[in-house]
Amino acid sequence: MSKNYKLSSKSDMNRFMKDLKQQIYSNAEQEVLSRTYEVECPDCHNQISIKPGKSICPICHNEIDFKLDIKYKK
Repeated sequence: MSKNYKLSSKSDMNRFMKDLKQQIYSNAEQEVLSRTYEVECPDCHNQISIKPGKSICPICHNEIDFKLDIKYKK
């Protein structure tokens, strides 16, 4: 957020709040998508650690498409 805002102006304050909220959501989404999660493989039913996206189960070698549905309350 390297934009300049005149915070005494109501329109700039609204724009600042909108940009700040968007940046917070973006940072939160990046954090969630970069973590590793313990899930059960749908094929061999063993617990494995994977990141969101497509991965290969280290035990049965089947592909797992692990998706996270991230929605924010508005």
